[in-house]
Amino acid sequence: MWDWEPLKRLSHKLGGTVWSLADALPPYKTARGPLDAKENGKGGGHYIRVAGARVRIDEAAFEVLTVGEVVKVRYTRGGKAINIDRYISPNGNGQEPPTK
Repeated sequence: MWDWEPLKRLSHKLGGTVWSLADALPPYKTARGPLDAKENGKGGGHYIRVAGARVRIDEAAFEVLTVGEVVKVRYTRGGKAINIDRYISPNGNGQEPPTK
């Protein structure tokens, strides 16, 4: 009899690697608006909610952002943040970015 377990593990690892590579490729999604919530997920992940989208961010960004400020988040299909733009008005309050 054949032991298929090593082949199954290899297939699982290759599938995860392929997904990671595909997730990093464009097109990316965008969410604009006030930061609705900050959440700590299972396994120590940090997430934000903007315009109905749940996006995973790093710890440094999680600490700096505040609920209610207006942001634009670009993220992958898997929900990982690529970049976050903060909109600050001249008086220091968040404001809605101009639409193009």
